[in-house]
Amino acid sequence: MIKTRVGQGPFRDALIKRWGGCSVTSCGAHDLLIASHIKPWSKCTTPAERLGAANGLLLTPNLDRLFDRGLITFDDRFRVRISPRLRPGDALHLNVHQNLRLTSKADKDMLPFLEYHWQHVFKAT
Repeated sequence: MIKTRVGQGPFRDALIKRWGGCSVTSCGAHDLLIASHIKPWSKCTTPAERLGAANGLLLTPNLDRLFDRGLITFDDRFRVRISPRLRPGDALHLNVHQNLRLTSKADKDMLPFLEYHWQHVFKAT
């Protein structure tokens, strides 16, 4: 049996309500999308950080894996930043390119979480 973190269902529901679909591609296949924390769950210090929609993205599996591994992030204008560790050929196969950005549902309440991701998760070198 799979253990689910307390609050994960409401967190996912809040992300679906906020984003509607994938935070980047707008893909609406909710069964395929992953509710991803920007600042990792284990690093959150309050329930509000763990469960707030401002600390979450709804992503397709490939984008979720890249984001979780620090191979992509999003800047303060919500544009994708691609790690130099992601080989260009792999980025091409995964349809990751410099024109990606978070949809218009992105807002400045996310910036502290994105800043954490840039500083502690993203592989800038």
